[in-house]
Amino acid sequence: MNVQIAGEPTLSGLFRVGMDDAITLPLVGSLKVAGLLPTAAADLIAGLYKKKQLLVDPQVVVSIVGRPEKTVFVSGALDRQGRVVINEKTRLDEVLEPAGVTANADLSKVVITRGETKISVDYLVYRSGKDTPDGKNNPILEDGDKIYIRARIQLSGTIKIGGEVRTPQTTALTNGLTLSQAIQQSGGVTEFADRDKVTLSRDGKDIIVAYKAIQEGQTSKDIPLQDKDEIFVPRLMLGSVKVNGEVRSPQTAVLTKGMTLAQAIQMAGGVTEFADRDRVTISRDGKEILVPYKAIQEGQTSKDLPLQDKDEIFVRRLEKPKVFHVTGGVVRANTFPISDNVTLSDAIAMSGGVQDGVDLKKIKVLRKTEKGEIVTRVYNLTLPEDLAAPVQAEDSISVPYPPMKKPKPDLFTILGALTSIGFLYTQFNRR
Repeated sequence: MNVQIAGEPTLSGLFRVGMDDAITLPLVGSLKVAGLLPTAAADLIAGLYKKKQLLVDPQVVVSIVGRPEKTVFVSGALDRQGRVVINEKTRLDEVLEPAGVTANADLSKVVITRGETKISVDYLVYRSGKDTPDGKNNPILEDGDKIYIRARIQLSGTIKIGGEVRTPQTTALTNGLTLSQAIQQSGGVTEFADRDKVTLSRDGKDIIVAYKAIQEGQTSKDIPLQDKDEIFVPRLMLGSVKVNGEVRSPQTAVLTKGMTLAQAIQMAGGVTEFADRDRVTISRDGKEILVPYKAIQEGQTSKDLPLQDKDEIFVRRLEKPKVFHVTGGVVRANTFPISDNVTLSDAIAMSGGVQDGVDLKKIKVLRKTEKGEIVTRVYNLTLPEDLAAPVQAEDSISVPYPPMKKPKPDLFTILGALTSIGFLYTQFNRR
């Protein structure tokens, strides 16, 4: 608010109304003004200066230059505490999550103080996705709310959470921490979790915990944790599938929720370069289903198939493997399997590169046409467009050999030659 006192520039100025609903005035200190009209605030200020005998008849004018922001105050087990600006639709999560909830926060008992009323919120229920439709555990906040999250008392010890949770971790054991709360602190379970077979390892024994039932409200099944407890959330297993043929690691894999043919092949290391990607089959209930795996790889994911228990995937070998040949002045002349988008540069690299001294402007590619004719084209590998030229199946790439180097005669070679000539001349004259 702007307070102007006639003839008193040092006492005039802009003053912000604080969290205590007051402004601090020069010489007289704090004065509560929240809720007053500007004229009433002016009279109050004038009376205060007059009462303290600082001014005889002060003429005060007050105007509001900015409306107060709606705020709440957050404190407790958070990385960042203090005042947070809100609007009429701000909910609890929009304040807590940016503030950074600490690992030892007790989210089951978040306390919101609103005037004389204290509201207890089980924020863990909201985080688990089990809140009521009215958002009881993620309420809309009001101006002036004070939000407090107590910290659990840290005990001497740690626990481990692993498996199908979003953030596997080892964390400190806190007072009253339960299995379900520890899982929530790890980000909750993934969509592939087997919530009926969560295990708690304690003192060399495995305890099966019905985590799904706990989530559904049967909190009596939850278990308080102890030092060195290990929680493991297994992946939901629905059976097994076999993957064989032209894959890098043929195997029998555990079938999990949502697994598709493409995922199973990737688990088997992917297909080899000799795979016929257009003729992948699934054997199911005595029938064979042909799957266009190549199309799936090219982005047509709608052609991918979800797997069932006892499915058998078989990746056939190409009847005639598609290859190309590299000959001549390269490090490793050979025949190579061809895949999609192989360029002339790729082909040379696969053969180990060219030998020193090769004329890169005279690389020949021999290609058979549909009519069976052999067409030869010369490429210049110093040009980017020629390096990027596509290679086709059965192409023969001929790299010229480097020219033979003639050794330069040294002094000893010359003297040796002259000596030999002289010796032969002497022998001839003797005859």
